[in-house]
Amino acid sequence: MNQQQFLPDPQKEAGGHVLKRKAPKPRSLHDVQSLYPISKATGCQVTKDIQQDVEILALIYKAKKKLIEREEITKARIMAYMKKHEILLDGKTVLATWKGQNRSIPDMERFKADHPALYGQYKKDQTFRVFKLKEI
Repeated sequence: MNQQQFLPDPQKEAGGHVLKRKAPKPRSLHDVQSLYPISKATGCQVTKDIQQDVEILALIYKAKKKLIEREEITKARIMAYMKKHEILLDGKTVLATWKGQNRSIPDMERFKADHPALYGQYKKDQTFRVFKLKEI
């Protein structure tokens, strides 16, 4: 039995892009963000397809906002009902939990004030792009 037949073919896995020395089209939001991490202060004209995508995204944002508002109202009503109880039950079935959690985080403002030289040594700057859809 040939061991090669069980190994993935990198050429096939990459959709033929390896030999062409061409990156495959981005498939996800993460792919696009990784491919274009830095912007130029230039503009590009919209196409009909992209204009349609912008309009769809605007509708999605509006629907999402309404859903989040509804989620918060509904969650508040359930939590107000639960009061100090951690578990919401239907007989023996757990429907929801609302438990306290503790987290310790460093007080970076105080550390910066008390140890500015050390803060500078451990500070890590990041550059990223933020996508914002303007009102249309």
